[in-house]
Amino acid sequence: MIEDMYNKIVAIKREKMTSDGMGGMNKEYQNHIASYKCRIYESKGRLVQKETGEQVSSTHKLAGGLVDLVEGDKVIDGSVEYIILLVYTATDKQNSHHLEVNMKRLV
Repeated sequence: MIEDMYNKIVAIKREKMTSDGMGGMNKEYQNHIASYKCRIYESKGRLVQKETGEQVSSTHKLAGGLVDLVEGDKVIDGSVEYIILLVYTATDKQNSHHLEVNMKRLV
């Protein structure tokens, strides 16, 4: 089973708009999923096409369980951060069984 290959537990953060208290808005990342079991591996700069049609270079991929992940979420693996570029659901003939996520390493 693919779950047997999951070897990391990461946090997921999602961008939110918050009030700055002076009538303006700030963008900040807030906790979305505190503990997500997955596998992260290099993708060697593979070009992926986002839903907007833009092509971007993916440095890493993530495989994990079916949860709410979207383009722009951050994956936090200790001191390493990734930005999610593309999320798709891997399926077989009968059902969906895991997420495949293209990411770019930030730090």
